[in-house]
Amino acid sequence: MSSLILLLISLLLVATAISAHAQRDWEASLNVVAGPARVQLHFGQKVEAMDEADERPTVPALPHGTLQAHFLTGPGQYWRDIHRLTEMENGQWRLVIRAENPTSPIVLTWDHTAFPANRSIELVDMEEAVVTDMLERETYIYPGSSKREFMIRIKPQGDK
Repeated sequence: MSSLILLLISLLLVATAISAHAQRDWEASLNVVAGPARVQLHFGQKVEAMDEADERPTVPALPHGTLQAHFLTGPGQYWRDIHRLTEMENGQWRLVIRAENPTSPIVLTWDHTAFPANRSIELVDMEEAVVTDMLERETYIYPGSSKREFMIRIKPQGDK
């Protein structure tokens, strides 16, 4: 009887550890739209991710059409970029958007509910030096330009 109780307690502890571990993993989508053209990107954190990209097959960005958007990771360009981060690490994703002869504004949108609640996440427009709190806003619009670079930065809340 006591060994059964010990076994149940052990299973409960393992399940709790697995649940807490999984709650730190997150992935969000980022949509880039210019007129009728649209590109959807994914970024996030996975505790077990390898240094460059997680073990799931990565999706290289295949340039085509009038709107191109991708994350730069090492020498590669990706539509999905999952970093290995822990609760206390800062992280960043480098985003490049190219539009061929843009005639309409370029709109970036995301769902802030996909982000972890205990982190600060901001989108930095490198050309205009505009910083957007991605937890408070879900859209960033800029006039069409042929190329624009952004940085998405994540850090523990309260860090400057």
